[in-house]
Amino acid sequence: MRTHNLCSSSIVLFILMILLTHAPALAQSAGTLTWNGSRSSSWDYKWNWTPNAIPTANHAVVIPDKATTPSYPVMPSKAYCYSITIQNGGILNAQANAQLTVNGTTNAFLINESGTFNPSNSTVIFTANKDLNGVVTLSGNLGFHHLTISDGSEIQLQSNSNLSISGFLFISLSGNLDATTFQNTITYLGDGQSIPTPNGGSSGYYSLRISGSGAMFPLGVTRCMNLEVGSEGDVIVPAGSGLTVTGSLEVVDGGKLYVR
Repeated sequence: MRTHNLCSSSIVLFILMILLTHAPALAQSAGTLTWNGSRSSSWDYKWNWTPNAIPTANHAVVIPDKATTPSYPVMPSKAYCYSITIQNGGILNAQANAQLTVNGTTNAFLINESGTFNPSNSTVIFTANKDLNGVVTLSGNLGFHHLTISDGSEIQLQSNSNLSISGFLFISLSGNLDATTFQNTITYLGDGQSIPTPNGGSSGYYSLRISGSGAMFPLGVTRCMNLEVGSEGDVIVPAGSGLTVTGSLEVVDGGKLYVR
C-alpha cells in the first residue's frame, strides 16, 4: 500500500507539472524602457532606449518630455509594449498604417496632461485577457485612429478621461468596453463612422460626442447619459432602434440628428 501511495503521489505531481508548464502565461512587465532618442527617431533601434533594448510585449514604455531628448519616436509598422506612458511634453508620432499592440492592464495607455500622440491612420490593439490579468485601464486625453479590443479583453475608461476616435472602434465578440463606471467622454471625429454599443459596465456611454458627418448608430439599444452632436456632426438613428439618453441631449447649431 505504501508503494501504491508513493506512485499515486508521483503521478499527481507529474500531472501538476505538465499543467503548470502549459498554462497560459500572465501578462507582466519585464521592466521599463525610457526613450532617449540619442541616435534617431526609430522605435526599432535599441540605442534610442534606456536601457538599450527594443520594446517587446512585456516592456513598460515611457516617452519623456521632448525637450529632454534630441528626437521623438515614430511608431513603426509593427510595435509592441506592455504599457505606454507619454509624459508631460512627450510626443509619439505614428507612421502611416502603423500598428501598436499593448499587452498590459493598469494604465496600459496613459497620456499626461501635455503629452501628445499623433496617430496618423494607425491601429492600437489591446490584448490583455480580463480573466487572467484584469481590466485594461486608460487614462488622460487619448486620441486614436483605429482602436481594437481583442477577444477576452476589457477596457475601462478612468475618471475624467477623454477618448477620441477618428477611424473605427472594433470590439471583438468577447471583448468589452466599460464607458459608464467613471465619468468620461468618447468623441467620434471621423466621417461615416459606425457607433458601436459598449458592452461593459451598464452597456452604454457616459458622455458621447459626435463631431463627424454620416455617423450611424447600430440596430438595437444604445444608452448614454449625455449626447452631443457637434456643429459639423450629423448622426443617423435607424428607425426601430432604441437610443436612450438619460441626461442631456444637445445638438449644436449646424449639427443634425436624424431618425430614419
